[in-house]
Amino acid sequence: MKKFISLLLMIAICVISTFNLTAYANAPSGIKNNGLGGIYIDINSAPFTTFAGYSYGQYAYTSSGCAWYASARVNQLTGKGSTIRSASNWWNNCESYGFSRGSTPRAGSIICLQGSFEHVAIIEKIEGDTVYISEGGFKSVGSAYGYCRIRKTTIGNIESEYRSWSGLSLIGYVYFGGGETASPLTGAWVNVSSNSIYCEDTLTLSWGAVNATGYWIDIWRDDTSYVSENMGTSTTLTRKFPPGKYVVYITATNSIGRCEGSAQFFSHIGDDFFAYIIHTSSWNHLTYDSNSNVSARALTGSPKQIWHFKRISDNSYKITSAADSKSLNVYNQSNASGANVNVSTYNGNSGQI
Repeated sequence: MKKFISLLLMIAICVISTFNLTAYANAPSGIKNNGLGGIYIDINSAPFTTFAGYSYGQYAYTSSGCAWYASARVNQLTGKGSTIRSASNWWNNCESYGFSRGSTPRAGSIICLQGSFEHVAIIEKIEGDTVYISEGGFKSVGSAYGYCRIRKTTIGNIESEYRSWSGLSLIGYVYFGGGETASPLTGAWVNVSSNSIYCEDTLTLSWGAVNATGYWIDIWRDDTSYVSENMGTSTTLTRKFPPGKYVVYITATNSIGRCEGSAQFFSHIGDDFFAYIIHTSSWNHLTYDSNSNVSARALTGSPKQIWHFKRISDNSYKITSAADSKSLNVYNQSNASGANVNVSTYNGNSGQI
């Protein structure tokens, strides 16, 4: 009798141990970054464990388990589907579940990618330009997390990141819903407080769009990126801008798309003033020579070292000598490096402004 009871206890211990292992051994740490962005997913329970028993479920909790994860997550969010589908399968058969597809990222959509292999991931939600993605089958995440993770990126980096990591290209997005929704974006606009400002003055930029939940600003100065920043829900920016030509682009976003607006302005160093032109490394001053050429010379205080700057309508400058009002001139209107510069009567050609 004692032996029989001991045997029953051993069997009970083995059964309990086995159930504990099967419940959590596949991903003992759960999904990586669980709780990021307020997103909590238990991959050690149904429907993830249920889908592990379906056809192709042998790849669940492995580095090849992206289709298992995405299919189970869609089922969890919508109650639809009991088949593990690859990226091309989701893309080609989405309508059979009443889903749609397109090229714009939305919350509650499947990212479908292809290359030397296929990959699928879930867009959980979008806040401004920030996208929260959950996915399985990602090798670098590791077995402790069942190769599953929650991560965040930006709308513009979704495709480029997968291309960089795995050489994959985007097929498109399958929209199943279940994420945060919003009304379509329309009418993005940008306003500048002045189209032309003195560089020591402040300029206010303002922007907006119908149904926007966030904004990204890109400012280019003389065809070079100057500012690129996530503005969140802010709709104004006030600051000084160094001299140059500026183009401002605003990207308005919400969970189902984006739209853009733009504006431009100039920042200048003054309207009408006299100044030296100085070579900063030698501190020599641009000098009007007697042969109508110019050269860099030590400061003498002569009017031939003083230049009159007058801003014209296109925000360039007419520069003339204080000595005789002749204009600084690039010979033959050349734009080549090392071209000769001289002084001549003003005629308004491109070599003089």
